[in-house]
Amino acid sequence: MSDFKELYKSRFMESKGLQAERRIKLLEEQRKKREENFLGHRNITSVKFKKWKKKCKTKDYRNVTMLSEWMMEMPDDLENFFLVACPKGIRCTLSNEKYRNCTLYYKNGAEFLNVKANVPKGTVLDCIYSEPTLYVLDVMKYDNREFIECDTAFRSYWIKNKFIEDDLKIYESSEKCSKLQLIEMIDFADSNMIQKCFQTFPLFEDNKELDGFLFYHKEASYTFGQTPLVLWLFGFMIEEVLPMFRVHQHYNEQKPENYISYLDYICDFNIQLKIKRRRYRNRIEKENMDVEDIENNEEQEPDEMQKMINLEKYGDFE
Repeated sequence: MSDFKELYKSRFMESKGLQAERRIKLLEEQRKKREENFLGHRNITSVKFKKWKKKCKTKDYRNVTMLSEWMMEMPDDLENFFLVACPKGIRCTLSNEKYRNCTLYYKNGAEFLNVKANVPKGTVLDCIYSEPTLYVLDVMKYDNREFIECDTAFRSYWIKNKFIEDDLKIYESSEKCSKLQLIEMIDFADSNMIQKCFQTFPLFEDNKELDGFLFYHKEASYTFGQTPLVLWLFGFMIEEVLPMFRVHQHYNEQKPENYISYLDYICDFNIQLKIKRRRYRNRIEKENMDVEDIENNEEQEPDEMQKMINLEKYGDFE
């Protein structure tokens, strides 16, 4: 196991410098695509979502969330990023394309909660659900207008204005969901606001715990899956990766025992996550085989079969 860790860490460190190169390449590809769309007068509203639904079939919202990569090193163009503080919760997609009310979907596409909000029909939002608050991170589609090929700066401007103009809110609250709130994107060009965010504790109402910080490139289109145009750090990593800033002491106190450095932590975190996912998939495969055996056993009672199904596979594991 130790040999595997050393080999993984070696490859991990070799890939460290490639993140900036991939980011530059992706930005250029996205700029070119936006230019082609503009010059060709294409109706992008009808393009991406057809591919989305065809690909996902019954689970239209599977793997559509834009996910971050670890920030391997401070970007040279940090002023071209937005900072987003994220509360601990469930990353999810809000949509009212199918139903009259809004439905929340896990990242794997499974439904888990219905909410009643005054969101225009034909809207898809990227959210974090932290009971009883639904935090809005980003917009993919609004009032049947698609924004996935618009850059982050424009998406942020649009949804912020719509929260004000349309007075977006939960209009029939419940114990599970009673508030709709937009998470602010803070421009790194304003270092004072960035510093204020890092040093504020607590950052959220009701003392909700901070999960970490997202860093969105201003020119990034909305991308399904992981992208180097969105980066992630835990609070206790900020001063190490971004030495010009200081965070509230509470975040530094959250460093795990035996913490060495942010790169060592990230490497160990990735290894443990791979192991955890492999065990999870193996367990699900075994449970599926057990369920098939039960279905083939005519003497088995239906309710007993149901007890053997692990509902975790419908949840937000990955």
